[in-house]
This record gives sequence, structure tokens and C-alpha cells, in this order.
Amino acid sequence: MGNSQLIWFDVNNSPLFGNRVFQQVVSLDGYMYLLGGQNTYTGASPTIFRDVWKSADGVTWTQVCSSCAPNIGNTSGTSVAWRGRIWVIAGEYY
Repeated sequence: MGNSQLIWFDVNNSPLFGNRVFQQVVSLDGYMYLLGGQNTYTGASPTIFRDVWKSADGVTWTQVCSSCAPNIGNTSGTSVAWRGRIWVIAGEYY
């Protein structure tokens, strides 16, 4: 499929979890899970998020927990869904 065949839609431009960077997103059992990240700071110390959200459609998001994700506000880690679990792998916390 060439780029000319892709059409992107903004289905939710104000998600409950707000703007953030360095978050992880994985798919598991029909849901997308968003883990952690940090705010888009401008020079001040960043706010690191340890929350987890899930959505079946990308429009409606539900908070799974407010502080259960490992510290994954980093630039080099990754997450993967494997064998029914979400795995958070490596990363550099700064």
C-alpha cells in the first residue's frame, strides 16, 4: 500500500489522558493500552506519568490505574504484548 492510499482520521483530539510524549502503546485482547510517558515540558522539570489507560476504539479511554506503570518516561524503552501480558522492556530514565 503506497502512502497515497492512507487516510488518517483524528477520532479524539482531547483524550482524557492529555498531551504527552514518550508514552508506550500496545494492543492486547482487543484493547489499546497507553502506558506512562511525560508531559511536553518546556525547560522545567518534566512531569512523569505512571498511569495506564485502555480503549477498544481509540475514542473512549478508561483509566486502568493512576500510578501502576513502571517509570517509563524515557527515550529508549519499548513495550510489547506477548502471551497475554504487557511487557515493559529496558529504557533510560532521566
